[in-house]
Amino acid sequence: MHINWISRPNLPPLGLDLADFGSRGAFQFGGHTSEGRPIYARYRMGWLTLMLEDPKVVLLETNIGPAYHGSMLPEQVCDLAGMTLNGVAPAVSAKMLKEAQQQEDILDWSGATMYWKPQLQISKSGADALTLAVNEAARDHNIHISMRSRSPNARIIEHPKHFDRPTLLAETISGTLHINVATTDTDGRRFLERFASEFLFNRIDVIELATEIVTDTREAGVCFSRDLINWCAAGPDRYLMAHQSGDPPRMIGVRPAHDLERLSASRA
Repeated sequence: MHINWISRPNLPPLGLDLADFGSRGAFQFGGHTSEGRPIYARYRMGWLTLMLEDPKVVLLETNIGPAYHGSMLPEQVCDLAGMTLNGVAPAVSAKMLKEAQQQEDILDWSGATMYWKPQLQISKSGADALTLAVNEAARDHNIHISMRSRSPNARIIEHPKHFDRPTLLAETISGTLHINVATTDTDGRRFLERFASEFLFNRIDVIELATEIVTDTREAGVCFSRDLINWCAAGPDRYLMAHQSGDPPRMIGVRPAHDLERLSASRA
């Protein structure tokens, strides 16, 4: 399974000097250039955007962080975008970062740390096994799990042919897996990649339910526990999720990719 490690991006420096710059709350920042022109920035859903206002000119718009992530210090915005404050590059000290991380999910953008924060959709047994493995791994690696909700989440579905809509089976829970490791710790990254591949998968087949034709195979934006491969393989009408798409609307289902099902069967 491919892991999209997040660390310091290599962004072209804007070379702007600012007279003032600070947080406006809710993922937003603002200030003025040394010439007095208003500048606006936001970091939301992993996307960092900076623009000059009046008239509006977009200076930077790029995806640098994990999905759904939106916490950052104004000093980090300046550092990443190559901007100075009254001629001085704002510094982010270890103390400043530690204090900020006690309040919000602030990442270390110095380049010293690598992150992976996948969204999870996993079975109860899969969550228990993953939590146990995480607790074991945490003895030697900086890794922990944080579940957004332990209440049932009706995403795993069964689609009987005589029903017009799927039957929802409340068998899964959702959450976010937080993993970070020192950039220089190559062995640690390799361990975590093996760890993730053992417990999770994100390769899926997209299927038109009316025809049962696979229309696409790709990586999903969410990771599933590997025991769901066998759950889906145990019945022809079992899917990880389903939704309507197109005009006229068609029912689309998502299952583990065929190559994963074959691999799981061979291991069994």
